[in-house]
Formats: sequence, C-alpha cells, structure tokens
Amino acid sequence: MSVVAVILAGGSGKRMGTDLPKQYLQVGDRMVLEHTLARFDHHPGVDELAVVLHDDYRPLLQDAVERHPCTKPLRMLRGGSERYLSVLSAVQAYADRPDDILLLHDAARPLVEAGTISSVLQAMATHDAAVVAVPTVDTPLLSNADGSLMEQPLQRSRVYLAQTPQAFRQQVVARAYTKALAAGPIDSTDDAGLVARHLPHVAIAIVPGKPTNIKITYPDDLLRLEHALGLQATS
Repeated sequence: MSVVAVILAGGSGKRMGTDLPKQYLQVGDRMVLEHTLARFDHHPGVDELAVVLHDDYRPLLQDAVERHPCTKPLRMLRGGSERYLSVLSAVQAYADRPDDILLLHDAARPLVEAGTISSVLQAMATHDAAVVAVPTVDTPLLSNADGSLMEQPLQRSRVYLAQTPQAFRQQVVARAYTKALAAGPIDSTDDAGLVARHLPHVAIAIVPGKPTNIKITYPDDLLRLEHALGLQATS
C-alpha cells in the first residue's frame, strides 16, 4: 500500500482574472503549484506524487521540476474539462492498486500544513475516507427555490466547510464514481460528498482543518500567500 498525493491542477481559475490559471502564477521563485507540491514532497507519510493537469501546461511543470526536482516519484496525469473528470483520471490511473490511499488536494491550496496531512493519514488508519474541514463561524442559511429564506435554519454546530486534502482508499472512491456515473451527470465538486451520497455505509472521518489552508481564488489571496511565505509583496 502506498500513499499518493494527487494534486488537482486542471482548473482554469477564471475569477483570478489572469491569462494563466492561478496554480501556474509565480509567487517568489516558484509557481503556486510548486509550493503546493513541496508540502507533500516533504511529508514523510507521502510515498508518491501525481499532478493532474491539462496538456497545455505540462511543459510549465516539466520545466519547474527540472529546476526544483521532487524527492519522490512524480507522475503527470491528463486532466479533464471538469474537476470530476480530473479526479476520475487519477482514480483510473491507480486502478491496479486498490488499497492505495489517494490524497486529493487542490493545487491552489499551497499552505496546507504538515500536521493537517499527518492528521488525515492518522484518520485513514481506521477509516476508508477522510475529509479536512473547518466549522463555520457564521450562521448558515438555506434558500427556497424562489430565493426566499427557508424557515428552518441549519444548526451551525453541525455545519463544516470542506477543504482538502480529502483521502480515500482507491477502491472506495472508484466504486463511488462508478455509481455516480451510472446515476447520471455529475455536478458535484466535492469528492467526500460524492462518496457519502453513493456509498452511505462508508464512514468518512472529519479532520479539523485550519483557516490558513486557503484556496487561492482572488488577487488578494496571492498577497496573503506572499505574506505567509515571508515574501515581499510584488503588487
């Protein structure tokens, strides 16, 4: 059994308003994707790395790893037009290793801490799936189809905001995707939710996340990343 960090780098990042997707933007001497890769490359519990990306950006990553080689084996997998297709690409790539643990992580979350990764791996010692999440600090509301507020509010103490990494035994997430595809078009952007929906008997551990595990989405997030990395702001 191996632990594979699967970095999902196929997103277009349109909300960033840049020509390049956000994961390929330079922060310091490395791309956002490289900062993310390094977090898993340096973790002793991770055995392999896999990056799921579009072919157009493969040369960027190849050049990057030539300049800053990874210490662990690295695979580059072809990404899809939708996030779930990129996840499916990774799941299928490890079809011959059903007991492997796949750590699915957003390329645009470069500040995940080693302790968070360790906590996920600890949870996988007793579970077949685990998700990093933080409790909401605001009162969550649900709307009716017409946009009006539902009368019954959600219980804030039971509401979490999902982050990544999300970890699954390969055979578990593969089975969930098989059922999801058979049920019709997939509109989920959260793999833990997809597993919970299609494999309700699988207990998914909730691992406490950190507010600092931000997903780079808007220009100001790059400034936060620069600050967190101790870099002088460039904009």
